Amino acid sequence: MKIRGFVAVLVVVMAVVFFVFFAKMANEKSGLETQVDKSLESRVELTRTALEALAAEVTSFAAENGVPEKLAELRRLRPQFTVPLDGWGREIAYERISDASFRLLSAGPDGKFRTEDDIIKEY
Repeated sequence: MKIRGFVAVLVVVMAVVFFVFFAKMANEKSGLETQVDKSLESRVELTRTALEALAAEVTSFAAENGVPEKLAELRRLRPQFTVPLDGWGREIAYERISDASFRLLSAGPDGKFRTEDDIIKEY
């Protein structure tokens, strides 16, 4: 009878240890999930850098000619100008806000504008 009780307690303890171990593992990210997160962070950082580079071009142009209505104005006066791509390989959108300000937008990871993952900078 004592052996049955001991075995029963041992099985319960092993079950608890098993569930605690896997509960902890479930809360930790796998190697693949970690790599996906790092990839996303890298793409966001690359996009922010592209936004800054494009902002520098627009600001330089604006100092001489005013804030352009569209990026085509930069292409017309500076033939070597190209719009940088965001971290997902998509063209960055440009919006003129006023005579002195503009907005640059990346559609972000989902590729759709006007969603919560958009990367937006106003200058």
